[in-house]
Amino acid sequence: MSSVSGINQNAYQNSYLYKSMSSGKKQPTAAAGAAELAQLQKQNAMIDAYEAGEDNLAMAEAAANIADGAMSGMSDYLQRANELSIRMSNGLMSSSDRDIFQNEINQMAIGINDIASNTKYNETYLLRDGGTNISVATDNNGGSQSLNIPNFLQTLKDNKFDAEGIEKAFRNLSSARSKVGAQTNGIEYAMNINRKSAEDLTAAASRTGDTEYGSATSRLSRNRVMDQYSQMMQRQKMQAQQTAAQGWFQNL
Repeated sequence: MSSVSGINQNAYQNSYLYKSMSSGKKQPTAAAGAAELAQLQKQNAMIDAYEAGEDNLAMAEAAANIADGAMSGMSDYLQRANELSIRMSNGLMSSSDRDIFQNEINQMAIGINDIASNTKYNETYLLRDGGTNISVATDNNGGSQSLNIPNFLQTLKDNKFDAEGIEKAFRNLSSARSKVGAQTNGIEYAMNINRKSAEDLTAAASRTGDTEYGSATSRLSRNRVMDQYSQMMQRQKMQAQQTAAQGWFQNL
């Protein structure tokens, strides 16, 4: 009876091993390891959250890069406007000369406003009205990262595009670019943390849940040998019983 029980036990183990090897998972079903499966589900949920957070951060980084590129274009306009305003201060210039310079400065102002009005990422305007404040989730524990672009265009409103306004706007723009650059570094740092956390959790989940094919193959081979041995012993037992029965009938 014990041999039959052993065969049935091996058959159960073999079925589990085949399922494990075909699925690549140590727990192909909940019955194979409910506690381990619950742990794996929790780990996988955390991995998904970190990867989703990394995607969010990548979008924030892209938005920051777009904003910085736009501000670089604004900086070029302001540098040209500043040059023109200095040249206009030359007392030897005629009124018509100053009008020409002023017209070009006005075009610089229009160009800056066009950039501010049209710079966007995924339908989100980044510089309209002089700035924006964006927050993105980085994990499922309430973590977040912000992208704040200051209102550096205020000095250019109400047609105050004079020498003093240009200089102040240039300082504000340089400060805004510096802040965005620092935030971009912070976003990249957060992305690296998310990526490392996801990789570590994936490795842990792999150790917990992935099939160890070498070990599974070895167990299958051992079970086959035990099955063959149990079957041989069962046949020998049956043959011995048959031989004993034949001898008993012959002696009647």
